[in-house]
Amino acid sequence: MASEGTGVLYALWNGGSVDKGAERVFFAKSTDAGVTWSRKQDISSASQGIAHAFPAITVAAAGDVRISWMDARNTPMWNAYYRRSRDGGKTWSAESDISSFVPGSSYITQQGFSFPFGDYYEMAVDDQGTTQVVMGQGLNYDSPGAIWYTRGK
Repeated sequence: MASEGTGVLYALWNGGSVDKGAERVFFAKSTDAGVTWSRKQDISSASQGIAHAFPAITVAAAGDVRISWMDARNTPMWNAYYRRSRDGGKTWSAESDISSFVPGSSYITQQGFSFPFGDYYEMAVDDQGTTQVVMGQGLNYDSPGAIWYTRGK
């Protein structure tokens, strides 16, 4: 959840419609400090049935909402995606794949990364309006992990 500080709240979450089924990532907005909420929006262009997880959201200024999540549209590999809305979630930019290939890690390929063990995922916007994204990753709980970072407008 993120706030503009004016009573406008934005929520991003993942959820499914069947037990143990693939989850999607949804967005909703409240303009009255959470008393009422807009209808949820499915914000991913991935096909139905594709697993989604680990949503992150931040607000830069009034109506400037930035979101990111991971999904497995390149099954069995996962990637992280990013979108931005400049009008409070009415419209969204095209999706950007913010994943990157890094040689030397056995679970990362040109197509993405293995199931995102670690999944610690955060976003913020700095004083220059740049989105900062950081996540912890690893092959599994027994393997060495790493911190992955990206930034952009």
